[in-house]
Amino acid sequence: RTVDSGTGQSIQPSTYQNGWSSESGFVKKCGDYADLVGEDWLIVVTFDGSRTCYKPRTSGTSYCGMMQSYNQFQVSTTCAEGSFGDASGRSDHLGGGWNLAPDGVTRMPSWGVQPFAGNGGSNYKAGCCPWNTAFTVDLYKAPFVPEKFKLVARTVDSGTGQSIQPSTYQNGWSSESGFVKKCGDYADLVGEDWLIVVTFDGSRTCYKPRTSGTSYCGMMQSYNQFQVSTTCAEGSFGDASGRSDHLGGGWNLAPDGVTRMPSWGVQPFAGNGGSNYKAGCCPWNTAFTVDLYKAPFVPEKFKLVARTVDSGT
Repeated sequence: RTVDSGTGQSIQPSTYQNGWSSESGFVKKCGDYADLVGEDWLIVVTFDGSRTCYKPRTSGTSYCGMMQSYNQFQVSTTCAEGSFGDASGRSDHLGGGWNLAPDGVTRMPSWGVQPFAGNGGSNYKAGCCPWNTAFTVDLYKAPFVPEKFKLVARTVDSGTGQSIQPSTYQNGWSSESGFVKKCGDYADLVGEDWLIVVTFDGSRTCYKPRTSGTSYCGMMQSYNQFQVSTTCAEGSFGDASGRSDHLGGGWNLAPDGVTRMPSWGVQPFAGNGGSNYKAGCCPWNTAFTVDLYKAPFVPEKFKLVARTVDSGT
């Protein structure tokens, strides 16, 4: 819960920026949620007993940007996927300005006021409308990896200083600075629904095997045996290729045409047996991690009733 306004407090952009707390309510600093940019998140505003859902208008909209604006959001009165539409309040309010939501029926509350609204905004307390109505804001975020996938293991924590090559994945490697687990330990993934999340320089990218017959070893020792998504959402993966002397993405563009795909190793024919090329790229010697996820064979909604046959011979 990021806001519990109470009554009596004028809530302005600076309130979201700096935070505020008293016995009657609080507003948490919006900057505490800066890492939401590019993630799948929304807020639920509860005002006078009614709830309305707001998502950022674009993937680049921050929580601060949305809360300090009158138009940087999409709105839904049901919160259902596909039900959100662009909406705007009024420029001297924060939030909906009591304008109509895209459903043409519901009024969108305001969660604050601009200081230029009059008397530095001090006459306008809590939420609107009417002003001085208490409201709350609850912040939700979808997991980056769809919930049906369960973490199997962190298979790589590269550290820096180690050249990671196909043989490194084949044989494994471990030191005080990092590790690479033997790819053959995950041979049973062939034909299953699995993916990896590569975290490189603070950014995450998802990779699935290009075909159902692609093994974990095959993918990690290649530059093109994968599909890529920057969101990990179902249906968002596309075929992609790196460069042939790298393992992984070779710093080429992902299918979204924007994101650069990191390399998780190098081929020995890249020069000097690959020994000059450490950890991940680009630039080389950037630490990265690989987390391996697998979906259960039977969807989780199904629960085992009984084993009804064990034939023996």
